[in-house]
Amino acid sequence: MTKLPATTFQLRFQYSAQEWKNPERIMYQTRLVGVSDYWSEPSNQSEITYTQLAAGEYEFQVRASAPYGADEYTSFSFIILPPWWQTWWAYTLALLLLIGVIYGALKWRFEFLQKQQRIRDRAEFSEALLQRKKQLLAEVSHEIRTPLSVLKMQIEGLEYNLIEDTEKTYELLHRRISDINHMIADIDQLAMTELSELSLNVKQMDAVTWLKNWTLDAQNRMDQTAEGRFDYMLDLPMSLIVDADKERLTQVLNNVLSNSLRYSTPPILIECKATYSETHYVISLSDSAPGVSEEELALIFSRLYQSERNKSLFKGGTGLGLAISEDLINRHGGMIEASHSPLGGVTVNITLPR
Repeated sequence: MTKLPATTFQLRFQYSAQEWKNPERIMYQTRLVGVSDYWSEPSNQSEITYTQLAAGEYEFQVRASAPYGADEYTSFSFIILPPWWQTWWAYTLALLLLIGVIYGALKWRFEFLQKQQRIRDRAEFSEALLQRKKQLLAEVSHEIRTPLSVLKMQIEGLEYNLIEDTEKTYELLHRRISDINHMIADIDQLAMTELSELSLNVKQMDAVTWLKNWTLDAQNRMDQTAEGRFDYMLDLPMSLIVDADKERLTQVLNNVLSNSLRYSTPPILIECKATYSETHYVISLSDSAPGVSEEELALIFSRLYQSERNKSLFKGGTGLGLAISEDLINRHGGMIEASHSPLGGVTVNITLPR
């Protein structure tokens, strides 16, 4: 089968029959299979021209008719090759190009949406940060106003000689100033933790030794109050080595213990329990009555939060200790939560990864 290039514009076929006596009486019929299946009208013309044939397979057929009858047809088969843009590799290339264009468009769209989302997230974050800043300033100004008012009254009393026991007044002033300094230090630390500027000094430590030392310190602290008892149970393997910032975790336990001492009525009972599993270990601190309501359990880790019904038991503090503790535990990859204590107060559970 003859193959002709795609640039073939015109084909001309010439044919003749072997008739020597009366060649003028010979009639020809032709057809081009692939264009038409019908024979042409008989004609004495001995050539035919085809132009602009499409790519494909063809068979040219011709037959002659003479007075003695019609001959069998003679054929010539040929293929007109397609242009390069109609070949399989051109289609494959076009498909790959189309897939690339679609992929590029989708990628651009995805990146554009991501950029828009980042812009919205930054705007929302900035707005949320501004609102938190306003809220913190309002809360801090409210908390500082009370001790400052007391300081002002006491200083005016000293100024105008209205106070007889000046030594006790100076002691009160000293205590109030210490409370304000403590609050400012807590606010500074809370701000640093929220801005992720307070780095953790994470090292491997012996969890059992650390907890034993802390419980001994807690017992000594309870003995100094002469108002209750501190019990502990450490159900931990002696070989428990964890990655943590010992100083910050000690700060968390001290904050929780201080909170229990402030809001518990004598005789105070505090229990510390430590358990473990394959993936984490849990430190629980439970205190005695009074407890808090179900709604307040989710609020005690809020900044400057104080239980309304237990405010009469308040013995100093800034109201920021548990908020700082929550942030420190979260930065250790752990979790801190509160629940009702079987002793009648509150249980704080600290879950940390092993």
